[in-house]
Amino acid sequence: MEANGVWKEQFKIKAYMVNQNRKLSLPMMCNLFQEVAGNHANYRQLGFFEMQAANRYWVLNKIKIQVKEYPEWLDQVEAHTWVSMMRGPFSNRHFALFKNGVEVASAFSFWVAIDADSHRPVRINSDQVLILSDVEASCGPAEKLSPFEAGKELGKYKVQNSDIDMLGHVNNVKYTEWLLNQNGINQNPSSLQINYIQEAHLEDEVIIYQMQNDPQMLAIRKKSSQEVITMFKLSNTI
Repeated sequence: MEANGVWKEQFKIKAYMVNQNRKLSLPMMCNLFQEVAGNHANYRQLGFFEMQAANRYWVLNKIKIQVKEYPEWLDQVEAHTWVSMMRGPFSNRHFALFKNGVEVASAFSFWVAIDADSHRPVRINSDQVLILSDVEASCGPAEKLSPFEAGKELGKYKVQNSDIDMLGHVNNVKYTEWLLNQNGINQNPSSLQINYIQEAHLEDEVIIYQMQNDPQMLAIRKKSSQEVITMFKLSNTI
């Protein structure tokens, strides 16, 4: 339901949502945030089907997630989301996750509306959304991460059918899964920032790198062209 521009939903943390530590996994937290974002967009008639009918879709450009405490298996949580800016094709969407009425995680995301044929940004009518311009997530805005000279190679991966979403490219949460599957990467970081730069498609081969002088900076590149697909900035575990 929406109250004063804030969409709110309650969830129970189920077994398939947790990692080996019985804590809500970071990819599942991302999925949960995107679920409530989609439901809020549907409520405001800017969801998948409305955008599809207009030959448009939303693309996640960057996100920042900050975690104070990871909810555990069987915990009850409440997720909030709201929009603070919608200008032309661009939109800022915020998130907060609560357990027992206390905020345990927050996120900021930046979205771009894209024309399905030209793949260029397209203006959206912001009159359909209640904009909360003075309300921001406690994590603060996401940075623009700068590409870096690759250092240590962490792993390689070939895109499979299970990685592809309804739009025909790799689902954005899959990149986080690939990252967390690498040895030595924190499973429960206190913060994660992601910049999405390029698309990856079925059977693309990618390489995951760590910056030589900053192990918190990582990138996923296409093996064939060395183009950067995704940039990450990780913090220490909590």
